[in-house]
Amino acid sequence: MKTLLSIINILSIPLLILNFGSGIVAGIWLIILREWTLLIYGILSLFVASFILSIALMPSLIFVPLIAKFTETQNKIGLYFFSLLSLLYTFSVLAAWCLVVLYFFLIRTKGDSIIPVLLWAYAVATGAIAYLASKETQNDNPSAMFPTFFAKFSFALLILIVLFFQITFYDVIMLFASIMLIGALFQFKLAMDINKE
Repeated sequence: MKTLLSIINILSIPLLILNFGSGIVAGIWLIILREWTLLIYGILSLFVASFILSIALMPSLIFVPLIAKFTETQNKIGLYFFSLLSLLYTFSVLAAWCLVVLYFFLIRTKGDSIIPVLLWAYAVATGAIAYLASKETQNDNPSAMFPTFFAKFSFALLILIVLFFQITFYDVIMLFASIMLIGALFQFKLAMDINKE
């Protein structure tokens, strides 16, 4: 577990650079290429994405009273089961959001604009997720950063794979889903360890 946390810390540095620079670099690059439509779609999504994601994540709140009830009664099976369901739901929504944004921008890509479009899609998709996570961490919920990290890492890895390999969108979905599943299981294991202590 400590090894995985160390890897996350190491990977956070390049992701921080990508987070800071992707939107700016891609935006300027798309302006130079006169890809106004993609720019407008990205900017408009900044206004509606967090709202859409908030609504999509609301059903996970169904699990909160159940988790609280099983915590009070010290029913570990119920606690673990509904905690895992909640995590899987959250990670699934974030994965679906990232994949929809990626697909939306990729189908509008011309051959010479693939790099800025991928960077722009990254900025649009993960920017909304990071914004929601920052609101959660302000409310004393640091666990919101795990799904955010795994969404960003998955997206960044996919950018590299799409750039350097011939890959179908089905393969993209499978890879993204696999990384997000690992992230959900990692966060679940971490929560179980904290609960045992």
